[in-house]
Amino acid sequence: MRAPLLSALAFALLLGGCGGGEDPDPAEPRGPASAQLRRELATATRVDPTSFPVADGRSLREIADTLDGTGPQLAPATASLRTGARVRLAFGLIDQQTGFVYAPTVVYVARGEDARARGPFVAPPDLLVTDPPFRSRTAASEEDPFAAVYEATVPVEEPGRYHVLAVSKVSGGLYGAG
Repeated sequence: MRAPLLSALAFALLLGGCGGGEDPDPAEPRGPASAQLRRELATATRVDPTSFPVADGRSLREIADTLDGTGPQLAPATASLRTGARVRLAFGLIDQQTGFVYAPTVVYVARGEDARARGPFVAPPDLLVTDPPFRSRTAASEEDPFAAVYEATVPVEEPGRYHVLAVSKVSGGLYGAG
């Protein structure tokens, strides 16, 4: 496994387990953003989970070994969530050369790198940009490097520490970030 991906897999989220919510259907991006950003986000919201690796009893490490680990890095929006049996993960994907990455993305979760992985769970981005007439001075704009956030709803069996692997389809290749 490539060193950056292996070290990235060390990222773990503390997930809680009571209550729940429904898995929302991915929707077209909201807001007016630039035409290029809207095209990228429209593509990224159309996630076909069947075009990503099947967990099929494999560990996160085994799935990560099949991916290119030189792509974007995972930027979690939070490190601790306590929202119920279905936990919402919010994160970004950042590439050092191009900035924020918007691409079809799924996530896998497991109790550890070598534990059995669950997924893929669809993780479409949600646009944070609002129409200029309604935008406050502190709201995201098309020029902001952070104009959308990925979200995945993941069922967890019990509270505890989980490792997360995000897999994105960029230019035909599959890139992993943890």
